[in-house]
Amino acid sequence: MKFIFFFLLLVISHYTASSQLNVIESRIVNPDQKPIEYATVILQDSQVKYIDGTITDSTGYFIIKHLPAGNYRLIIQHLLYESDTLYIQANMQIQPVITLIPRQYTLNEVQVSAEGPMMKVSGNMLSYNAHSIEKNKAITTAYEMLKEIPGIFEINNQLSLIGSEKLNIVINGQMTKMTIEQVSNMLKTIPSSNIANIEVMYNPPAKYNVRGALINIVLNKRTDEQPSVTGEVSASYKQSVYASNVDRINLVYNNSKFKVDFSATVNTGKSWDKNKSYSRHSLKDKIVKINEFINSRNNYLDIDFRTEAAYTFNKNSELIFSYFLNKEKKNGKSFATNDYTDINQYSLNSLNHTKDNRQLHNAYIQYSNRKFNIGAEYTFYKNPTDQHYTDEKDHQINKNYINNSDQKISKWSVFVNHGLTFSSKLKLNYGINAGYNLSDTKVRYLFRQNDDYIEAGDLNLDGSQKEYTATPFIEASCRFNKKLSASISLKTEYFKSIYTDNGIRHTLWNDWSLFPNLSVTYILNPRDTCQFNITSDKYYPSFWAINPQTTELNSYSEVVGNPELSPYKMYRGQFMYIRNRKYIFMGFIQYAPDYFSQLPHMSADEIKTIYRFENYDYLLRMGIAVILNVKQGKFFSSNITLQGINSREKIDDFYGYSFNHTSLSGVVNLNNSFNLTEYLLLQVNGHFQSAARQGVYKLGEIWKLSGRVKWTITKSLSFLVNYDNILCHQRPRPVKLEYSNQYKLTRFYERSSVEFTLIWRLKNHKQSKYHQVDDSRLSR
Repeated sequence: MKFIFFFLLLVISHYTASSQLNVIESRIVNPDQKPIEYATVILQDSQVKYIDGTITDSTGYFIIKHLPAGNYRLIIQHLLYESDTLYIQANMQIQPVITLIPRQYTLNEVQVSAEGPMMKVSGNMLSYNAHSIEKNKAITTAYEMLKEIPGIFEINNQLSLIGSEKLNIVINGQMTKMTIEQVSNMLKTIPSSNIANIEVMYNPPAKYNVRGALINIVLNKRTDEQPSVTGEVSASYKQSVYASNVDRINLVYNNSKFKVDFSATVNTGKSWDKNKSYSRHSLKDKIVKINEFINSRNNYLDIDFRTEAAYTFNKNSELIFSYFLNKEKKNGKSFATNDYTDINQYSLNSLNHTKDNRQLHNAYIQYSNRKFNIGAEYTFYKNPTDQHYTDEKDHQINKNYINNSDQKISKWSVFVNHGLTFSSKLKLNYGINAGYNLSDTKVRYLFRQNDDYIEAGDLNLDGSQKEYTATPFIEASCRFNKKLSASISLKTEYFKSIYTDNGIRHTLWNDWSLFPNLSVTYILNPRDTCQFNITSDKYYPSFWAINPQTTELNSYSEVVGNPELSPYKMYRGQFMYIRNRKYIFMGFIQYAPDYFSQLPHMSADEIKTIYRFENYDYLLRMGIAVILNVKQGKFFSSNITLQGINSREKIDDFYGYSFNHTSLSGVVNLNNSFNLTEYLLLQVNGHFQSAARQGVYKLGEIWKLSGRVKWTITKSLSFLVNYDNILCHQRPRPVKLEYSNQYKLTRFYERSSVEFTLIWRLKNHKQSKYHQVDDSRLSR
């Protein structure tokens, strides 16, 4: 009996010990006694060696079995709670409920920054985010932003795109017949803050009907349910030799369906130009040496106005109407002194007083949906000019006349495009662009005789030019797989031009042309892309270039029209490798038979230098280019453009002479930004172009350096200081005319300028919400 009792006592003692140490079980809860799920429970021995572990279930319960005797520590962890550690010894009872304290998260200020891609590649288009460009640059207008796009730079107030001889610019994809100079004036009225993206296309879609490369400026789109108004007002003062002022205003009204954009710019001031040249003019029996000094002054008033209204029917359907007005007045005087030396020495002093008035009106309407794009454009240009020219020899009037000229140009164009989507991989677009242009030119000469001016009827010009164009096209875009895509188009152009000169009518051009274009894009990986383009176009001379008018610049130089000038075709090939979406490596070739350019020629019959547009036999240009983006933290960033060009120009018959020369030139362009402080930005831009040949010219080097400081006073107010043309060397120095027995050396004088600009931005002014009166029980 005693044995049985002893045996039962031993079993009960063993069971009690097992319940205390061989098995660990408990519940984990928070201070509100709610179970904590997925808490981690780790068991270690006294040497911090892992023994066992588990996690709590949905009720907060856990259990660890088969625990040998000894000393342990139990660690309980959860992401949202403070950790807890229990030390367990032999014969120690573990608590049935364990409470964890919530963890208090107090984070220091964290600023996350990352360097995004410089561009996005979509088919044959390079897209740049305007906001990323603006925040690191001291810029104010759309025109200034374009100069910050890698590969785009400005020389002599002309924008150019690396790898392309001709550049076109449109806004929101709106096709236009305006020239690049006219569009550039429009861009100077648009604040840079209004731009969303800038799209660069070396081979633009056929529907745009443009010649050369294309830049599409995409403005911001807002979808505010409540009406809002944003805007910008700026005032600039510029001081060079003379002062000038630029005042600009922009207002944008938005709601979910309707948008109105209004911009206006007034630019007034006085410009200055000065140059001197030395010439050796060969006549049949002698050589005359001429020293020429020219000083020019211009008072000007330039007004630009632009408005655009857009109504969105749905996400795929939109109606756009825009209107642009440019009015420019110039009142200029050019003083020239020409010293002639042959057997004798004498001087001719000339005064060229010109009053120039220009008006441009452009109206555009377009409706687009998912499949159709239809629209029309009308452009009217008027340019009356009054020239009063006099020159004298030995204080005696040698020539005195008035030249009144007026040119009116009207352009109408319509277009319709239709797109078909056969699948996600194949799209087809076809359509037609048609236009009619009318140019009327009138020139009257009045020569001074005694005390009166007598009209010289034999020199008068009454001419008109009518042009008819039609360009049907078809374009196919195919995506073969995730990496390879291609676009091929075929344009057929009909162009007819009829010129009437003082009642005599003749046809300038009447022909059909065929233009194939091809783009192939291959995506090596998400960040590296290859692109190959083949394009072809045809270029026509301006209306003024073919008018048989003579305009005297001074007693030694004159500009003459060329009615025999022919259009030329341009064929291009281009390969581009884009590395890491911010480095571009490019090779290109351009071939243009019958290329034309304005060239000077020293007459063999009289002491005159004649400037006239002439056709080449051909122009062949090849080049390579590299565009790099360098960044050093938040403090420094730079865009670097390097370009090397090999040009060959050939004319077999140029006034009895010929030239066939090859020239090498290089270009370096740097845009550097320094974030001095959070509110202070310094921008230093530089441009270098080596000596080159252009037609009969030998052009010297170009060195251009400018600096700009932007002070962000508040989010709405900023102040800019711009120091331009620091080196006074942004024009080629020297400019030399040298071939056969012709020689002329010209030097242009330059001055730097300082400009101060104050900008105030109106941010998201929304319409007030008024108290609504409850009238539900007042009506009958």
